[in-house]
Amino acid sequence: MKRSTLLLITGFALGFGVGSLVWQKQIGNRLREENARLREQANDAEKLRAENAKLAGERVDPAELNRLRDGQTELLRLRGQVSQLRQRMNEAQAATNHAALATQQAATDEATQSPVETYTAKATARVGWQQTVVTGGWKLPSGKRGLVLLQPVADSAAPNAVLVRAQILELPENKMSELKYMKAGEKETIEFDVLTPEQARTFVSNLRETEGASFLSSPSVTTISGRQAQVAVVEMFTGPSGEQFSTGPMVDITPTISPDNLSVELAIDARLNLRKPGR
Repeated sequence: MKRSTLLLITGFALGFGVGSLVWQKQIGNRLREENARLREQANDAEKLRAENAKLAGERVDPAELNRLRDGQTELLRLRGQVSQLRQRMNEAQAATNHAALATQQAATDEATQSPVETYTAKATARVGWQQTVVTGGWKLPSGKRGLVLLQPVADSAAPNAVLVRAQILELPENKMSELKYMKAGEKETIEFDVLTPEQARTFVSNLRETEGASFLSSPSVTTISGRQAQVAVVEMFTGPSGEQFSTGPMVDITPTISPDNLSVELAIDARLNLRKPGR
């Protein structure tokens, strides 16, 4: 074989070998790239499957969704009922206020039209035997003050009985200063003072010598402990419309003797009716 031919064959073989190596390398590179893409796609697919599973787990049950919708509808209905009830309560309160104002106005009109002025005192005081409770202190049309004095006395013949001596009097304004704990009122009061037997005797004795002081009445009553009694000195008269009215003092008293028999609780409800001037 000629030398040139041998060289040609050798060169061809070398070229073919080199080309095969280059082609194999390219094929390997493409396979690696394809494998990388496949792995990436597999990872994406796995992520999608996980996301789908999560969404499936979070999916709301249709029955639960219906219950939620029904609950919302019920809530809206209850809110509507609450609004209606609130409106009715406001209307009822307005009607009550109106009725109260009407009653108050009627009472005011009646008091204005009545020919009698009424003065009241309510008090509850615990005192020793023969001590004196003083209440009232009303400002009377005469400009003087009206007082009620009540003194409980034990009844030796009936251990459970109480004799209550009352004095209703009027006195000048300046004499009120002798009652340290008695605050003067106008027409209604819950104030009272308590005098020892000596203080009461001195106070009453001074009033008998005071110009302008006068005793309206001095009634008394005996009752059993815990039972209400009344002392009253009243006069009746007929008003312009033919109605009957009473004037004078009326005092409801409920004395309760303490278990040790050393004191008495007096529940007092006193009223003084006076005829208005010119009526």
